[in-house]
Amino acid sequence: MSNGLPCLYVLLAVLTSPFFTSSPVRAELTITVSTASKGEVSTTVINPTASAESDKQLAQQRQLYKKVRLDLQRGATASFTLQRDKLKGYPLYPYLEYTRISRNISLSNQQAIDDFLRDYGDVPVARTLRKRWLQVLYKRQRWPLFLSYYQPTSAATAQQCQYHYARYQSGMKELLANPNPKPVILSLNY
Repeated sequence: MSNGLPCLYVLLAVLTSPFFTSSPVRAELTITVSTASKGEVSTTVINPTASAESDKQLAQQRQLYKKVRLDLQRGATASFTLQRDKLKGYPLYPYLEYTRISRNISLSNQQAIDDFLRDYGDVPVARTLRKRWLQVLYKRQRWPLFLSYYQPTSAATAQQCQYHYARYQSGMKELLANPNPKPVILSLNY
């Protein structure tokens, strides 16, 4: 299979030559990629007209996002509720959801927290939300909930200690029976 890059460069050079700049040109770029080992073929068509429309929509969403974000930071949720559907496709939408939820991290808001962690668990602020949620659960001594939300891969040392304490409080005493526990060193700053 030959590499299609030189042909692509030639096509772009022809389309950007002075000959084409004096008259309107409608161009469509098709990229086909095949994998020899799997026999899979995927094709992508890039349509500049559709791209211009999506750019315009993205610019409108960006302006709306900025307005709604400022409103949420001020504590006003009405604009978020009204504009939610228009912003769901915007790449930064999860950050608006986080801003809305983070203003009220409480046991009464558990469903919204669950939904966010399920839908946007891979967004960086999901880790922050989980950490803050675990702090609430620990302070309220909601041991079974704490244990269900705890993720050892993202837990700091203090949260690891809280996890073991929550296990102990939940009746998981086998923790004390371990003859060779890994030491945990805490630094207390007063």
